[in-house]
Amino acid sequence: MKKITALLVSVLMACTVFAACGDTDSSSKSEKSKSSSAAAEKKSDAVFDVNSDVHLAQQYTDKLKEGNFSLAMTSDYTGDEPMVLELCGNDIHVKMNFLGISMNVFVKDGVGYMVDEQSKEYATEDASEYTAEQVTSQTMGLDDSYTFVSSENADGFICETYEMSMAWETGSDVVVEQDDDADKQTIKYYFDEKTGMLKKVETEAFGNTSTSEIVSLDFDITEIKLPDDFDSYTEISADEFTEKMSAGLDTGDLEDTFDIDTEETEDAE
Repeated sequence: MKKITALLVSVLMACTVFAACGDTDSSSKSEKSKSSSAAAEKKSDAVFDVNSDVHLAQQYTDKLKEGNFSLAMTSDYTGDEPMVLELCGNDIHVKMNFLGISMNVFVKDGVGYMVDEQSKEYATEDASEYTAEQVTSQTMGLDDSYTFVSSENADGFICETYEMSMAWETGSDVVVEQDDDADKQTIKYYFDEKTGMLKKVETEAFGNTSTSEIVSLDFDITEIKLPDDFDSYTEISADEFTEKMSAGLDTGDLEDTFDIDTEETEDAE
């Protein structure tokens, strides 16, 4: 089994699910918003045309589809360290801290590198089956399932709202569409009303709201680079690397972030 790519896919999928089940603590979001917005002002050069007939969120999505971007953001599940998603052609870089595990994964020329910058160790394996689309799907771009609802100016932002009706698999070929408001996912994009710069994205589902603050956004990267001192790193096996990472899993972070009692969950099993 491909340890590196399997772990990367699992964490990215988990982040997608948890984004809809995030923390509803408004005070923590407010503090995070202040620091992240300030960083975005300094680092982000990606602006969109506020006078265009094309919605800003669609402009953002179209740029992502070009397959050349660097996005850093904080959210309810990443903690203070920003999650970094980078794509340049078919080369990929994902860096994040998730439940105490520091993920730093590169895919270059079809080879996957799991890198530990603290211990100066890394593992490699074939990653030719890992696709750029799997990274792009985590960037909160639009897809055909979302319907435009409104665009409003408030507090210096242009807020564009979209909705998606949740669909549930029934175990057969039938997919059940839910029409109740409780079964809809809402995504709100906040752009600076003067510059068109993307500031934050809010996702609402199942009565919970998750906020992602944009720290930096760049559509002009030319290369995905391994750490500058990578030649001094020691290579270990993928099995050793994933075992070391699994040992660092912090279930306390899971409980704090999502209000889950892992001991009760284990007892129930």
